[in-house]
Amino acid sequence: MQLTAQQLFTQASPTNRWQRIIQFPLSRILVAVLFLLPAILFHYLAVILLVDKLAEPAGSIAAGVLYLLDVLLMALSYRFYVRRFEKREPLEFSGRRALAEGGVGWLLSLIMVGAIVLALALLGHYRALQTDSPWMLVYAFVQFTSGAFLQVLLFRIILFRLCEEWLGTYLACALVAILFGVAHGANENFSPIGFAALVVTDFLLLGAFVLTRRLWLVWGIHAGWNFFQDGVFGLPNSGITSLPSWITPEITGPQWLTGGTIGLEASVPGVVLPLAATVLMFWLVLRRSQAIPSRRSRG
Repeated sequence: MQLTAQQLFTQASPTNRWQRIIQFPLSRILVAVLFLLPAILFHYLAVILLVDKLAEPAGSIAAGVLYLLDVLLMALSYRFYVRRFEKREPLEFSGRRALAEGGVGWLLSLIMVGAIVLALALLGHYRALQTDSPWMLVYAFVQFTSGAFLQVLLFRIILFRLCEEWLGTYLACALVAILFGVAHGANENFSPIGFAALVVTDFLLLGAFVLTRRLWLVWGIHAGWNFFQDGVFGLPNSGITSLPSWITPEITGPQWLTGGTIGLEASVPGVVLPLAATVLMFWLVLRRSQAIPSRRSRG
């Protein structure tokens, strides 16, 4: 079943001025984030009070379990918000095409990251020095999948979806892509190039959500890119170089080719491939009439 933007609009019928204020898209962004705060606070308290005090491997195991619990708590919190405030079923979490769409997202990320790393290796700019335990892949998978879930939930399913209801698809895409870049400003090695690269990358993620109106494709692309880039191949992730990875590599060559300390998204190949995928996504969006005009244009 192809979902439309209108199916994800609020179904509440406000009867007074206060209810109309609450149901305005910007107000619902704040309310939805407030519903997620307990799960986010639980994560940080659990890390401080428990995970950080455990020796290895107990610490890594506890962290992995905590990441999975985070996803469950955030999903339940969001579903409760949708049913309570928007008076509808959370169709964006519909599981009918979860495996297919999620699998396509992971495969697309593997193709893009794998092609760039292979090209760097053939050119002599990427060399694996050593590999860690296979358990590192499991930990990285859980870590990057849960981290991507939070960002997809905040930036695409809440912020973009509700801005789109108000501003329309394309203006909401531009606004959220810029905010996504700004939100990474505290990352290690952040720079104007990194900001621009993240803005371009986010259009691919937004296009994936607009195309399906479900969680799975965009989650698969986001989690897969981070997992393969950092968790497997040991490349920086949006400027962060401190995360553990399965492969410890030696990377040489110009920044325009490798992305330097920012990551593949700041390299020319790391922009060209996602941009090509973005064009394909929005071509399909137009073909399926998935974009919508602003609230004022809709009347």
